Amino acid sequence: RIGNDVRRMLGSLDYLNETTVERHLFLLTSDTMNHKEELRNMPLYVSLGGANYPGSTNIVIPPPNTEPDYQPSSLEKFDWTKPRNVAVFFMASDSSPLRQEAFAIMEKTPTIGGLPVEGHKIVGRRNFTISAQDAWKKYRDSYFCPVIEGDFPFQKRFFDAAVSGCLPVVLAFPASDCNPHKSWFRKGWPGYNDTLPFPSSVDYSRFVVQLESVEDMVPTLTSLLENKTKINAMQSVLSRAVLKLVYGLGEEFMASGDAFDEMLGELERYISQLDKRRTPGGRKFYKFCSDCIWSGMTTCAGRVQFIVDTYGETDRTSITEKLVAQKPQCRTYKGDEDNAAAESATATYEFCYECVWTPGTSCGERVTFLSDEYGKDWNTTMINVAAKRPQCRRNEECKQ
Repeated sequence: RIGNDVRRMLGSLDYLNETTVERHLFLLTSDTMNHKEELRNMPLYVSLGGANYPGSTNIVIPPPNTEPDYQPSSLEKFDWTKPRNVAVFFMASDSSPLRQEAFAIMEKTPTIGGLPVEGHKIVGRRNFTISAQDAWKKYRDSYFCPVIEGDFPFQKRFFDAAVSGCLPVVLAFPASDCNPHKSWFRKGWPGYNDTLPFPSSVDYSRFVVQLESVEDMVPTLTSLLENKTKINAMQSVLSRAVLKLVYGLGEEFMASGDAFDEMLGELERYISQLDKRRTPGGRKFYKFCSDCIWSGMTTCAGRVQFIVDTYGETDRTSITEKLVAQKPQCRTYKGDEDNAAAESATATYEFCYECVWTPGTSCGERVTFLSDEYGKDWNTTMINVAAKRPQCRRNEECKQ
């Protein structure tokens, strides 16, 4: 039902069409994974984080903070390196095993570096043990604030802690797609440079404490509390970045350098790249392995087809190189005898086989190439293929 509502909403937008869609900005008021595919597949949107989707530009923005103490003018007066009275402040539900483990460790460790450790469980996600104002005071009076796996990569407490000068403490996992930036959510998920706002201008690694496991929390934080010079350096870096994580509101709406300014900068870069990609002839696509595409030990009938968007690129050599990079062991099929090598192979899966396209391209102009899913299970194949199919639609829509 929600999906139908979204489609009706999109259909009601008089100026949304294949020509203008790249210049429409959608506001996703949550993590991207909380939204329907029809919105996630739009070329441009802002969100509070989550996974990125190929073919789309996701400008991640921070959540708003309406507290007067967190307006730009107040933050400029804040003493970021002042001594604090609490070592660790953690307020969250115990909805995940990792959070439960963290709470258990904190209960056994009443102090770190001679300062108290405070854990406050939110019962049923809505029953808080302290008031919102007391929570803000705790954030401002604590050195470290754990931000441990919740339902989605986005967690408001990360920003509540950071703008209060409390250094976020996260668990760092290997990220997806060989991203050198760790995932601060779960193993195999997008890196923090994809899930946090403005990574090109905010160096989170310089003020966030990264742990490999929950067990590392006490020894790591104990060591840091013994090195106030390092803590002060991290706090100073945070102080220079914090304005980009808040919005000037009311009388401070025109404050320079806040999150709204950063978002406008990202939009300016998007439009600049969009204009550079435009060519007099519109989109230019090239067919690749058009006779038959397959990978070693995979029959043609079982191949996976999907689409690469080379919009605005006119250099055939450059486009071909990109296609080659995504077509492991691609070969041209010349006869039935070549299938002999695949008789005992594991089949791959067809995907969007009848027609695949992106906005602004006709079916006849599409580029097809191969995803080598040999030996992988169905779920893995679907994830891999979905990640490489920007705005793929079925044949019925293609005909329209």
